[in-house]
Amino acid sequence: RRVHGPVQRCCKYPLLVREILRHTGEDDPDCAPLQRAFAAISEALDRVNEHKRALEFYQEALELVRQIVGLPEDLPLEQFVHEKRFVRHGTLVKHSQDGGKVEERTFVMLNNVLLWTKDRNRRFCKRVWMRDIEVGDDADPAFFRLTAADSGKTYRIQCASTEEKF
Repeated sequence: RRVHGPVQRCCKYPLLVREILRHTGEDDPDCAPLQRAFAAISEALDRVNEHKRALEFYQEALELVRQIVGLPEDLPLEQFVHEKRFVRHGTLVKHSQDGGKVEERTFVMLNNVLLWTKDRNRRFCKRVWMRDIEVGDDADPAFFRLTAADSGKTYRIQCASTEEKF
């Protein structure tokens, strides 16, 4: 809670400098230093915002991964999430190749690994490194195919809509 005050004040500095610049003539000797100050403050705020977004992604990914029951021991939780960047998560439907078995799965995609879970209790099901995944289109636009190089298995995955696919 204490951090919000200084961060919120930082957001006011570019506004203040920009307002001073609006009332400073281009021939004024203070104009160039004010422009440099405005650029430096804006750049610093961009970095603060990037770090804040990264922290929020990290916290969201950590919470999602913590909910997975039975995660293998070779995936140390905090280190695993810290070294990865959270990309996306959601529930999709996995169809067996023969079309007989249809199962809802929750997927968590980090920058270099895809995790998926079984059932509503989020029991760990599979981990596939992104370097070992081939993604391809399916004849049905709401589906795509995931092929895991380690097992050679191809999974037919259904999205709720074609928009969700992308």
